[in-house]
Amino acid sequence: KKMKFNARSFVGFISLILFVNQIDAASKNKKHGHTGVLEPYDGKQLPIRLTPAQFKKLDSGESVVYNERNGKSGRGVVVQDINASSSICMDKIRDLAFYPKVVPQLKKVDIYETKKFSNGTSKVAAKFDVGILGLKVSYFLMCTHEPKYDTFTWTLDYRYNSDFDDNVGHWQVMPHPSKRGWTRVLYSTKLKLFPWIPEFVISFLTGKALTESTAWVKRESELESQRQASKAPVAKTPPLPSWLNFKGGESPFNSLQSKLDEMEKEFLHRREKIFSSFHFKMPAFKFGRR
Repeated sequence: KKMKFNARSFVGFISLILFVNQIDAASKNKKHGHTGVLEPYDGKQLPIRLTPAQFKKLDSGESVVYNERNGKSGRGVVVQDINASSSICMDKIRDLAFYPKVVPQLKKVDIYETKKFSNGTSKVAAKFDVGILGLKVSYFLMCTHEPKYDTFTWTLDYRYNSDFDDNVGHWQVMPHPSKRGWTRVLYSTKLKLFPWIPEFVISFLTGKALTESTAWVKRESELESQRQASKAPVAKTPPLPSWLNFKGGESPFNSLQSKLDEMEKEFLHRREKIFSSFHFKMPAFKFGRR
């Protein structure tokens, strides 16, 4: 007999989930159950292979999305073209403290550790609190920025217990292959959830959350690019040398011949003065058109 699903049973289900969640909630007081079951990204750029239809989609301003599901596990990839420099895009991606203002469902980010190495690589560890339909999910991430490859990757911080069984991810930025000043951004993530996590959570995380992840980067990066452009000093045209200062606002191109004629007269005058004391004459020659 088919079970009827009503508001009371839904509330009961959520209450049960929240109760179970509290039993094994994300915490710094204990380590995660393992040190990684998903293969992490190595920090190098991933190849991007696109079909003609996908190229057309990117050119129209849309993102290209690929995702797959396998029970409580999922993987997603998003490619997005952004009208901003790679440095602006990467700055937005790395600004974890800004995430709660722009990432839907993300309630709080608490950065608790930062490290920087002599080769330019940097690491930042943070706790993320996500709220989806009343269900709170928290997890600890260790993020790594590799300036050499223009990538930003992460794994769970396995020193602490997270509400995700495992999560790894990768951002990369690269100059657009044909649009000067644009950036092509790739976002890829793999996720494994515990059995108690409800279906709607993994559907959201491997579906809508993927496009939202790159949509905010595009929006905020392009706004920042516009702000920087509006503040950039306007290049001043250097003044013309005195001998090219034309009277009456004439165009230099229109007045070039007349200027050459003046220069010829001046040259002949000076030549006459220089050689006036000599008993021979210099052969005459003329500038300009023949």
